[in-house]
Amino acid sequence: MGQLRPVQAHSLFAHDLVDHISAGTRETCTGIDALYGAWIWREFKKVVILRKNFRARSDPQYTNLLARIRMGSAWDGRTRMTETQAGTGPNFTSSDYDTIRQRQLQGMSPTDQAPFADAPIVCGTKVVRDLLNRELTQDYANKAGKAMHDYYALDTFNALPLNEELQKRTWQLRSALTKDSLGRLPLAIGMKVMVMDNIALSAAMVNGAKGILRGVKYSTDNKGRRYVDCAYVEIPRSGVNMTGLAANVVPIVPQKTYIKYKAEDGSLFSLGRTQIGLLPAYAYIDYKSQGRSLQKVILDLNGCRSLQSVYVMLSRATSLKTVAVLRSFRPRVLISRLGQEFRNEFERLERLDASTKAEWEAQRTLSDAAFDAY
Repeated sequence: MGQLRPVQAHSLFAHDLVDHISAGTRETCTGIDALYGAWIWREFKKVVILRKNFRARSDPQYTNLLARIRMGSAWDGRTRMTETQAGTGPNFTSSDYDTIRQRQLQGMSPTDQAPFADAPIVCGTKVVRDLLNRELTQDYANKAGKAMHDYYALDTFNALPLNEELQKRTWQLRSALTKDSLGRLPLAIGMKVMVMDNIALSAAMVNGAKGILRGVKYSTDNKGRRYVDCAYVEIPRSGVNMTGLAANVVPIVPQKTYIKYKAEDGSLFSLGRTQIGLLPAYAYIDYKSQGRSLQKVILDLNGCRSLQSVYVMLSRATSLKTVAVLRSFRPRVLISRLGQEFRNEFERLERLDASTKAEWEAQRTLSDAAFDAY
């Protein structure tokens, strides 16, 4: 419930799978699979809700704020907090919006900004992510005295290369349309990168793994454009030791994926794209931040499209002081009502949690009585 819904899919408790099942859902293979998943989820009758936030346990005021955001009950600072909003322990005296807004980078002193110099930026959209990554890769290259180069994707139709004019157009496609396979990938030796494919689970070479780019082998076309043949990435704790390479350095080769391209006349084509499965790791979207604990983090809350996105971003931090906000954002980003399907699911889980506790207490009482009798 503190996570984002699956990409281009329903949550297990979505209205379309629980309350308002459409004919389209019932009559497609994808819809039937989703219904089956929702049915399995609701078969679990023993539920224990974990209520303590251990990641941010050193900052109880912040954990209370996170709990309010998660439930869609952010405090406006004007009314008296309800018992549910107050949680346990102390609370900030400013509204939740003002508390977070005060963490904007623009309002911080240079001393307070300094610890965030190498902090990752978590974004709500891929457009912002890609723009930031290009700028930050160039910034890294300038500071490190390295050269940044663009490495191009090779696109084909019916296994044949595209003509020059069409290829230039497809290189400009947004990453949301190309499954994160960039037409022009900015790289510089020594930069931070993120693996975007599941290559080898046993070696920690998985989608979302971070590493350092140690080398690139490439070929060029007659215009001097570079195409990656192999990238060498150091992935900490991968345990890989290959002859001729330093410890934990793994070779990654380009992969082919298929993308949809809509021509000017409205025609839809399936193109093959060959590109290395890497992205700069200076900025990434909220989905890629899930499951991470970040010692310092910069958040672009203005790009959040849901309360779940806001919660996922904020809950990566260990305390309020480890959060910086990239730019101004509207109050409604925090102060908005939780969707009905989420409220219904929270209520259902609370009921199951209560019944599970009652059953456990009853069994414990019987066990204690039996022990005393013995």
